[in-house]
Amino acid sequence: MAEKEGKGLNLPASRVKTIMKTSPEVSSIGQDAIYLTTKATELFVADLALNAYKKETEGKNKMAYRDLAEVVEETERMQFLA
Repeated sequence: MAEKEGKGLNLPASRVKTIMKTSPEVSSIGQDAIYLTTKATELFVADLALNAYKKETEGKNKMAYRDLAEVVEETERMQFLA
């Protein structure tokens, strides 16, 4: 699983690692954990963006904040973002 850092990823794994290290409960992070967390973050953001794009209200194929907010409001699993 421990591929070369960043291979097959669109988000910078080093940035995700930096964010993960801000937690006082984290002392060390393995490369597998960084890779999987980065990949999961990419999938989450893609899902949120796709659902918001489907709801876009401008009628011009442009996504607005209100489209993202609507998805968060209507989707139970995204309520933690509210």
